Amino acid sequence: MKIDSLMLAAALPLAAAASPDFLPTEPPVEARLAPALGARGVQIYECRDQAWAFVAPEAVLLDAQDRVVGTHGAGPTWQLTDGSLVGGRVVARVDAPGGLEIPWLLLQAEDAARGAFAGVSHIQRLNTRGGLAPTGTCVNQQSVRVA
Repeated sequence: MKIDSLMLAAALPLAAAASPDFLPTEPPVEARLAPALGARGVQIYECRDQAWAFVAPEAVLLDAQDRVVGTHGAGPTWQLTDGSLVGGRVVARVDAPGGLEIPWLLLQAEDAARGAFAGVSHIQRLNTRGGLAPTGTCVNQQSVRVA
């Protein structure tokens, strides 16, 4: 699998790109801009000083047939089951439509991209569902996984 661009149709909880309800229907996405991989997972938050703080994402990467082909985690990093790896740095952020999901992101791929990710220049997190930090007070050392 050679990936020229890693664009995740994502919901962190990251949602499968292969699932039609997570792909925009209007306007149609140009084939060159369509997500190469989808993802499904959670956002992990921890209570610090009685406030929820983001810790890390934890997700699986999915191919067009909804098969697990890798993972996504802290860093942020994306790794395929063959060992291919790419990290990213946020360069742009916009609120998700509706404001009830985590923001959409554009990330610059890090120089250490290797394997199938060697040619990746940018990563997009799009079409998010949920994943926002809990509201209200919390007890220090408590952690939650938000889908």
